[in-house]
Amino acid sequence: MRDDHQTSTDAVDDGELLAAYLDGETDDTTTARLERRLADDATLAERLDAIAQVRMRMQRLSEVTAPDEARQRL
Repeated sequence: MRDDHQTSTDAVDDGELLAAYLDGETDDTTTARLERRLADDATLAERLDAIAQVRMRMQRLSEVTAPDEARQRL
């Protein structure tokens, strides 16, 4: 049986792995292993989708231009 700390650590590690995968920073072996896990683990696949969606939303935020009045005050 695993303790809560180990589960949290695994979740962080998976999050880092998913981020690296989305960035194209995983090697071929790691990519293949992760893609097998994603095919078998719906929760992990949902987490990947959620991370990808958050990234897209954050990228769109950086495209927003502040109104002239706000920029002048800065």
